[in-house]
Amino acid sequence: DLDLANLRPETLVVRDQVRLQSPDVAGAAAEELKLTFVPQPFDHPQQSAQTPQQSAQRNLFPGSAREDGDSRNVHGFTHFSCDSIEASLDWTRDDRTARATLQNLWLNGNVQLDHTTDREDRNFSARGNFLFAEGGLQDNRKISLFGSPATVSGRLSSVEGPRILLSEQQEQMKVDGSGRLRLVVDRGFDGKPLPRPTPLEIYWGGQMEFQGTTARFDGDIRAVMKDGSTQDLEVTCAALTVTFAESVRLRPGAENAWSVESAAAGSDDKRPADVSRLQAEGRVSLRFSQLEQGNPIGLHRAEMSDFDLDTTTGAFSGTGPGWIESTQPDSGGDVRVAPVVVARSNTAVRVSEQAFMYVKASFIGSVSGNIDSQLVTLQQHVSAVFGPVRHLGETVDVAEHTTAALPEQTGILRCEELSVSAIPGEQPDSKSFSLLARQNASLEMRQLSGDADVVSYDHSKEQFILRTDGDHLATVLHRAQNGGDVRRVDGKRFEYYPGQNQLNAHEIFRVRAAQ
Repeated sequence: DLDLANLRPETLVVRDQVRLQSPDVAGAAAEELKLTFVPQPFDHPQQSAQTPQQSAQRNLFPGSAREDGDSRNVHGFTHFSCDSIEASLDWTRDDRTARATLQNLWLNGNVQLDHTTDREDRNFSARGNFLFAEGGLQDNRKISLFGSPATVSGRLSSVEGPRILLSEQQEQMKVDGSGRLRLVVDRGFDGKPLPRPTPLEIYWGGQMEFQGTTARFDGDIRAVMKDGSTQDLEVTCAALTVTFAESVRLRPGAENAWSVESAAAGSDDKRPADVSRLQAEGRVSLRFSQLEQGNPIGLHRAEMSDFDLDTTTGAFSGTGPGWIESTQPDSGGDVRVAPVVVARSNTAVRVSEQAFMYVKASFIGSVSGNIDSQLVTLQQHVSAVFGPVRHLGETVDVAEHTTAALPEQTGILRCEELSVSAIPGEQPDSKSFSLLARQNASLEMRQLSGDADVVSYDHSKEQFILRTDGDHLATVLHRAQNGGDVRRVDGKRFEYYPGQNQLNAHEIFRVRAAQ
């Protein structure tokens, strides 16, 4: 007779349509299962005796379930399939009991793994070419997944990349190499609610790490959000940190799409994840298009360093050198530009057409503001150009013109601090904007130039105000008509209306011909 009591197995190989089953794990390998037995010293735990078969069956493929008395744990089940399985089995036994623990598990080829629990926010799925589980498929697992790309979808996020590291014990996920993460947001970059939840997709070239409520992306970051009806957003930077206000979970959608949603305990609400903060590092480029029924009506761009946005308060900041640029419709309808004239017989030529307003400002210090209140302030060596343009994408290039040859209602504003803010209109879509320049402020236009402590512009009134804060004077050079003489006026306050080339002066000190 064969004495099984003294059997010391070294390797077990099972081939062709292998099936594995335990109370918490079920798996299938199309080609082969290979187990390497690793003997371990036996310690005698203080517990009731078990047969070798009972102990081995219980511990070979442990899952999420623990002892029934441990109410802190959640019962779960893991199912996987692959081409082949390799693992080591830590094996201990004496005359009465035996225990086996799976270690260093490799799933090779066409790996599909799904882990489900009685709490949906603890579920996750993995897809890839190879999977390595250091401690087997048990609680507090550490999993390395490899693929082209590999994907892991779970409570923390939905990600893809060539190598994904997942530590469930520390609620941590790491992707080495390039990849993509898809979030769902319900507020746009301008702080307004979106007409429907919209995906925000983040691509990276280096690595991604997700721990707790924070996701960190490194290397050639590109974030894209397009709702197709109100706005399109694209951000590029060297590194990006996304902070969530609470834990998140993943929900599947149509066509293998996944979204990250709130995982508040006891919540069955399918609401989008609440992103509380975005921190972009390195050189940051932003492009934001306003849409109306899917058609572009406004274009806003910016470039700076280390952009930080608190989506809860709307506050943001960045570091120079950098610039901001905005082109939007002239909602007041008062600014006109000359059209591009094309000669056609028997066709009348229009003398003017509706304009867009263009503003671009550069700075070397810092930028700060608030998206909700639509305010932005630039610091240190600020230079701004503004004026009407015919269409989105057209710019005002003042380098091509002398001051006297600037286009109508086009100007250059220089200062040490410039604030740009929105002015609400009578109708929701009729808002305007204002400029406020402080500290060594100067204004240059075709018919007027001036220096003052403060220069402000209200586009809804098409009004400039140049004034002083102290005892010294502001100076204005004004040409009342084309080809006319230029007057120099020194005073405390000036109001200028470029549409009519009208100058109103207050507390005049002197008037003389300009030299």
